[in-house]
Amino acid sequence: GVDFDRSPGTASDIGPTNFGGSIHLLSPQLMADRGFKVSESYGSFNTQLIEGQLNTGLFGGRTPKANLWFEGNHLSSDGYESFNYQRRTAGALKFTYKLSDKAVLSLFSSVVILDSNTPNNGPTRAQIAQFGDSYLLEGNQYHADGSLNSQWYRYYFYHIPTDFEYVGLTSELGHGWKLDTKGYTYSYFNHQHYNNKVPLSAKSAINKLNSYNRIGDTITLNSASKYGVLRTGLWYEWSDTNRYQIPSDPTTWIDQTLPNFHEKFWTNSVQPFVEYQYVAIPRLTLTAGIKDAYYNMSLKQYADNGKVVGSLGGAPYVTNDAGYNSWLPSVEANYRLRTNWSAYAQFGKGSVIPPSNVFDVTGAEVKGLPKPSLASTYQIGSVVKFNRVSLDADAFYIRFQNAYSSAPDASGFQYYYLTPDSHTRGFEAEGNVYLARGLSLFLNGTVGSAKYLASATTPDAWVASTPHDTESEGMTYQDRHWDVGIFNKRIGSQWNDNGGVHQAVPIDSFSITNLFFNYTVRNGSRFDQSKVKLSFNNLFDNHNVTGVTPVKAATSSSSFSPAGGDQLTLLPARSVMVTFQFGLGARDH
Repeated sequence: GVDFDRSPGTASDIGPTNFGGSIHLLSPQLMADRGFKVSESYGSFNTQLIEGQLNTGLFGGRTPKANLWFEGNHLSSDGYESFNYQRRTAGALKFTYKLSDKAVLSLFSSVVILDSNTPNNGPTRAQIAQFGDSYLLEGNQYHADGSLNSQWYRYYFYHIPTDFEYVGLTSELGHGWKLDTKGYTYSYFNHQHYNNKVPLSAKSAINKLNSYNRIGDTITLNSASKYGVLRTGLWYEWSDTNRYQIPSDPTTWIDQTLPNFHEKFWTNSVQPFVEYQYVAIPRLTLTAGIKDAYYNMSLKQYADNGKVVGSLGGAPYVTNDAGYNSWLPSVEANYRLRTNWSAYAQFGKGSVIPPSNVFDVTGAEVKGLPKPSLASTYQIGSVVKFNRVSLDADAFYIRFQNAYSSAPDASGFQYYYLTPDSHTRGFEAEGNVYLARGLSLFLNGTVGSAKYLASATTPDAWVASTPHDTESEGMTYQDRHWDVGIFNKRIGSQWNDNGGVHQAVPIDSFSITNLFFNYTVRNGSRFDQSKVKLSFNNLFDNHNVTGVTPVKAATSSSSFSPAGGDQLTLLPARSVMVTFQFGLGARDH
């Protein structure tokens, strides 16, 4: 499952950059009864998904205390764009064991392996005009004249294995105290090869790697009393990152001696926190807390061909060390106006540490290390629920210190200064109305702005890819056998940047509509989880442009004009998927 928290969060919301909201991924709650599901999906663009899922139910001895769940799937697709083949194989496993009435042990592992032929750059405006908006790559290695074709799909390929594991322990310690800890590992290995220039040559392609391995732990201690709940704990993570880009020959994949850049860095992240949720005042809940976000980054940058740090005077590499620290408070109040109506207000601070490319300068010599960029988030809102209607609305404001810019001083060392802050403000509301038996209407809408603050010489400018408004409408019907729904999402107009020029490329609003029909076998037998599913994505076959990377750098926001070399991102065409699921489980009593 996925939980979207659209709020600044509190001090106990650990992790980087969660001041504008958090996305929590939830592993399944394991059932006491045994169950099995297998499904086959097939649809547009020769897309096929095979999936299987097993839940053992409780097992082990006279008093069963263990449970095991496994899910595996394989996806293959030709993709809407030409020769953009995709292959994904994934699996997940979760095991739980009840150590006692007050302690539960959990083990979880997930592995995903993705392979694709997606290039680093999208199709150009000229290519789409000539070949259609499904154009991306080509299947012929040679042109008619015998020359090599730079758009041959085998000059572009990704290989991305990823895995995540944790060992969790939840235990009630007595006297109102509860412990929750998860030690985890996370590995990501994104290896890409792609041709980057025309014509092909011994260094026209790029051998690119972005990989990291992480080991960490989250520990939370809760103490509940009649006055409220005390939460304290710690997040710690160690990360090992390896990144490079090396010019390479796309016909042989033999690399050049020197890379465009190559860096390794090790990051230690520590976030202790404490917060208290006070509930002793009738109808009012107050939560206040603080966390310390500390990061230490140790870097090793290798000599390169001059793209980044240069030759380093003949040394093989240079090392640097950087430490960043921020104290981040939060406060939240929730008042229950009625039993079904509440109002709330929240404030939280967040931070973003400077990226490793702070040291991507000649010799990796930097004078005056930049500080973390800080964000202050404010939100007020209200939630009300009736028998057939639920409504919620909120208004928010975020002031964010943006990334640093750099310039050399008289001695040649780099120094950093903050670019203008941005402020994001807006209003959002949503509601669900139960119209009749099984029939519901869902509505959601947002309106707002995200702009860089004006300076003496620069007016306010929109942050790239932030729409002025969004709207969602949905209608669903549910009964014992049928689940039917249609949802429409509209994204309002927005802007893309052009080099260093903000608010330069206009992007018109666009909409996408999805429709689905699900039929579930429910006759009280062991096959009650068997289903037939039919879905239509982009039902009305819209092909709007959703993003533009201009070929020509702009000198002002008014200088953009469409060009044949602009790289475009578009909505894919309508697609249809049908799924047959066979489910076997306990008899429905």
